[in-house]
Amino acid sequence: MKQPQPKTPFLERFQNWSATLGALLFAFFLHPFAYGASVGFVAEFGEQHYGLGWALPPIWWLVTFVGMAAAAAVVLRVVFTGGVITAIRRFT
Repeated sequence: MKQPQPKTPFLERFQNWSATLGALLFAFFLHPFAYGASVGFVAEFGEQHYGLGWALPPIWWLVTFVGMAAAAAVVLRVVFTGGVITAIRRFT
């Protein structure tokens, strides 16, 4: 017989959803700047070394978007875990 999974507290779920949403918004708005600044170099590098300059920009788009979103999610989770929990405990 399976043991029931313990429910996660509301605050933890709120932090996870907030961090994920914040990370996606961060990546959505700032990704074009990072991609635009680096795609020329990546395409040129791929063309010179592999002959695949045409294939790398779409892959690079995905890599930069996922990388920015993942990094922002980690940072926001750390900030929310430390900052929000401390503020709630201190002021309630």
